[in-house]
Amino acid sequence: MAFCSKCGTEMMDGASFCGACGNKSGGVAVQVVERPQVANNISKMDRQELLATFKEAIRVLYGYEACRELMAEQLDETEDFDIAIRQAPGIQMKRELRKEWRKRDQEVKELHPDLAKKELIFSFIAAPCFFLLILGVVMLIAPSVTSSLPLLLIFISLPPLVMALSIDSKWRKAKSEYNDKLKQNKLASVQRNEQPKIDAALIACERSVALNTVPPAYRYTYALEQMTRILQNFLADNWKECADKYEEHMHRMRLESQMEEINELAEISAFYSQQAKRSAGAAALFSGLNFFFG
Repeated sequence: MAFCSKCGTEMMDGASFCGACGNKSGGVAVQVVERPQVANNISKMDRQELLATFKEAIRVLYGYEACRELMAEQLDETEDFDIAIRQAPGIQMKRELRKEWRKRDQEVKELHPDLAKKELIFSFIAAPCFFLLILGVVMLIAPSVTSSLPLLLIFISLPPLVMALSIDSKWRKAKSEYNDKLKQNKLASVQRNEQPKIDAALIACERSVALNTVPPAYRYTYALEQMTRILQNFLADNWKECADKYEEHMHRMRLESQMEEINELAEISAFYSQQAKRSAGAAALFSGLNFFFG
C-alpha cells in the first residue's frame, strides 16, 4: 500500500502521479499490519480442522519463540569473561576465553600506554616492598629487636605499596570500562540484528489465521500441544470437548503440584522432628551420666 508524500491520498501500486494533487514524486510505501478476518468459528470445527488449526498455530509460535531464544542466547554470551571462564564446559573453551581475555588486555594497554607502563613497573616493585613491610612488622613485634631498623623498613616500603595499589586500582577501572564498552556494543549489535527477526515473527503471529482462531486464553505453545495430543488420541471430537479435557489435565497438574509441596513439607517436618528427638535423647543421656558420675 502506498500514499502520496504531499497530500496523503492512497495511490495505486506502481503509479508515478497522484490522482488528487498531481504530485510527480512516487508514493511512500507503508506497511500496515492487519489482523486477519477469522472466517471459521472454532466451535463449529470438527476434529480434523481443529488439528490442522492447532498445528499451524504451533508452527507460528515456534518461529517466534525460536527467534526470542536465539536472541537470549546471544545476549547471555555478553556476560563477563571471568564468569564465562569459570563456567566454560571444557579445557579448550577455557583456553580460547583466556586468549580473548589477554587480547583485551593488550587493547587496553594500547589505549592507556602510560598507565600500562606504570602498572608494569609497580607490579615488580610491589612484591619486594610487601616483603619489606612484613619483615619490618615482624621485627617491630619481636622483643629482641631494639633498633630503629623495623620502622625504617616500614617507612621505606609503605609509599611504593600505596602507589602500586593506586595504579592497580586505576588499571582495573580502565579494563572494566573497556569491557563494559565492548559489552554494550555487542548488546546493541545483537539487538540490532535480531530484533527485526523477532518483529517479523510477531507480525506473522498477528497475521496468522490459525492462531487468531484460537481463543486468547489458549494462545501459547503448551496449551496447543496438549490439545493437539488430546485430538490425536481421539479423546475429543470438537472444541468444547477438547477444551474441557485440557482444563481437566491442568486441574490434575495443579493438584499434583500441591500434593508434591505437601509431601515436601511433611518430609521436612519429619526430618526436624527426628532431629529434635535425637537431640532430646542425647541431652537426657548426658544428664543421666552427669548425675551418675557427679
